[in-house]
Amino acid sequence: MKANLKLTVAIILAGCTASNALAQPVKDGGTEFKANYCIKPTYLAEARRAGVEGYTVVSYFVDTEGLVKEAKILKPSGDSRTHELLDRQALRAVKACRFRQAVGYGMGTIEFAWRLTD
Repeated sequence: MKANLKLTVAIILAGCTASNALAQPVKDGGTEFKANYCIKPTYLAEARRAGVEGYTVVSYFVDTEGLVKEAKILKPSGDSRTHELLDRQALRAVKACRFRQAVGYGMGTIEFAWRLTD
């Protein structure tokens, strides 16, 4: 459980380019790996203008070298084309993560919250 918390902390990327929007992991489904590096997902201007919010759940598979070899959307943030764009940003962010080298393979999930703030 402690490794899961460290992973979450390591990839919490508060805020995005706009001060009135957040795109961050809010829940990590667990892995034995610890993140060395992850990028911040971009809350696209088009989505902000449209007022699009939601949650994207991404599953990922990490190899023994700490690279994300596979990632996919388990739960999209919504049904619109704009939601799909946000989902792609979450997927892109997870695929760019680099984890510490591990003894075995690992799998996990991350839930990203897309929220407009005041």
